[in-house]
Amino acid sequence: DKELVQDAIKVWLAVHKTDAKAQFVYNAWLDAGGDKALVEQPIRDWLSIHKTAAEAQFIYNAWLDAKGNPELIRDAIGAWLDIHKTDANLSSDASHVYKAWLDAGGDKALVEQPIKDWLVVHKTNPVAKFVYNSWLDAGGERDVVWDSLLLWLAEYRTNESAVRITKFVAKQPDLPDASVKDVLVWCRTFAANEDALWRVTQLGPKLLNVDVLEDACATAETILFHITGSTNEINELTSGQVATLLNYLVEAAHFHSSKMRDRVDVLIVVWMRHPNSFGRRPKPHTNIQRVRFTSRVLLLLHSGELDFTRDREPIRRFLEWLDEWDMVWKQRLRSTIEGYSTRYPAPEV
Repeated sequence: DKELVQDAIKVWLAVHKTDAKAQFVYNAWLDAGGDKALVEQPIRDWLSIHKTAAEAQFIYNAWLDAKGNPELIRDAIGAWLDIHKTDANLSSDASHVYKAWLDAGGDKALVEQPIKDWLVVHKTNPVAKFVYNSWLDAGGERDVVWDSLLLWLAEYRTNESAVRITKFVAKQPDLPDASVKDVLVWCRTFAANEDALWRVTQLGPKLLNVDVLEDACATAETILFHITGSTNEINELTSGQVATLLNYLVEAAHFHSSKMRDRVDVLIVVWMRHPNSFGRRPKPHTNIQRVRFTSRVLLLLHSGELDFTRDREPIRRFLEWLDEWDMVWKQRLRSTIEGYSTRYPAPEV
């Protein structure tokens, strides 16, 4: 109980507040959720003497993590960074200070150049992910960390802890193909992670690049076979994401080899035969109401990959999905659908 020791700490600090080892008391009190007012002035006094000491980082981190006012220690942190800005060791790790400062809403300008200097040395250090995430979450300029971040991702693309980095990277519009492939490697490696399918669909049109398609198809195979082979129920959101992914793959494979188109066809058939595929919900987004995708599905019926008798239920769900399209797009399919209706008469479908 903090109340039991509060008075004793007051008495102790009256004598020892600037002792080097007082940091342990400050850290323990703040980490336990103790009243910040009790230690605010003593910490000021302690920092007036020890602000550039390596161990001062623990005071900075504890104060910021306890939601103390960043301005109380701003000048002290600035002085500390002048000496320790590129440190990354057990006794002094600037990355923790950067993270704590940014997560607490501290002024980004104070740490921008020190972070740049730190990344020159430690851009692919495992703990660099905390600096990247905190900087970006704080709204920092992407270019400050961008080149270093992509190098870090290339190094740790098979590490599940890269999940947040992949989220940011996948959404960037000017992503080089090598980094698109890095994200796809992460998705394949962690196909069971609920974010894997999200990441692939976030890449969106970047999957259409000819140099990326092989990786995109391999990733889709890994993820889709995991989804369809799982006993977990597939929700509407996942169903919509799979439809989106297949649309992109059909678009890309159209300009690729017949072997690649065959691989995509297999994915379409596997997905159509899953009981949670297509149907009226979720309503298909305008972006995936594409004639080429529908034509590809109907060609599978024409080629015998889909059988109208055996696959009647999957085909019915697919036609329900088409029926939810906007009218302008449905009209473009009218003659095609009527042709298949003549060949495969089934009014109930």
